[in-house]
Amino acid sequence: MTQALAPQPNSPEHEPCIVMEPEEADFHPQHEGDFFRIIDQFETECSTVTIGFAKIAGAETKFTNERPHQLIDETPILLVPGFHGIKPGYKKLRGAIVETGRDATTYEPRLMQDLLTSMDPRRLIYPEKLTSKCAYAVMRALHQMYGHEKFDLAGHSMGGPIASDIALHKPEMVRSLILLGSAGLEDHNLISMAQRVSRFITKELIPAAPQLRNDFDHRIVGYVIRHSLGNPLLTAREMFDVCGRDIRSNIVKHGTDGIATFVFQFEDDSLFITERVWEQSGHLPDHFEIIQGSNHLAPQLQPDRIGHLIVQKHADNYGSN
Repeated sequence: MTQALAPQPNSPEHEPCIVMEPEEADFHPQHEGDFFRIIDQFETECSTVTIGFAKIAGAETKFTNERPHQLIDETPILLVPGFHGIKPGYKKLRGAIVETGRDATTYEPRLMQDLLTSMDPRRLIYPEKLTSKCAYAVMRALHQMYGHEKFDLAGHSMGGPIASDIALHKPEMVRSLILLGSAGLEDHNLISMAQRVSRFITKELIPAAPQLRNDFDHRIVGYVIRHSLGNPLLTAREMFDVCGRDIRSNIVKHGTDGIATFVFQFEDDSLFITERVWEQSGHLPDHFEIIQGSNHLAPQLQPDRIGHLIVQKHADNYGSN
């Protein structure tokens, strides 16, 4: 177990990108394929930004891909968000990864559906099933757009089990898993998670509220509340799913499939307890690291540190290509 060391975000090696306003950018023609449609594409000083929709089962999920002009590794990183993952909440993490020379994508794990899909009984009974396929839909879209054969999946919180499920069912498309404060690495259930959520709100979320409000659009909080109240079945099923997940056996299988697993545990995580994760899963991944001075909201509160760390550890394992 080591403390994470990451380049300083404003060091000469990691000058921040300046995103040009759309009217100043060099737009490319819109394009559509079987699995995607691009709605916007423009250049920044150091990357090409593509915004589009990935198609799956009569529905679409919005994604943003950012590809640096100078790549250090051709394999893209897909950020799989946590519970009620809001794409802007991972924008700064995506930017930090791109600054280091890696292709990175975020997506909104909510689906725009046609009428037929929304009335599908399976969608009504198991609303979380189609939502969990969003990450795979984005992977398939990026494969068709750019020819990517493999991906590094970075799953935060509930996104960890989703990323693991993809690696389990589509191992040929996954090079590695990056689990950031992931669910499913220690024993937890509905009762224990209910107690932990209370601590998370009082110890992490409320103290971080001013920074989150300053760093992200304040409307995000309202969106989460409205979405939870407006989709009670989906919210409940996602909560039950994350409480009961156990992906420890998956990690063993990933190893036999040649998929490397990197586990980054946040020292002061109130939801997934560091000591328990270390005791029950520390021996399973290819790399296990406790990030000192961090909590479950580290991807939002410390995006530069976490983004640079992800790239650094991959460079140690795979080198630059």
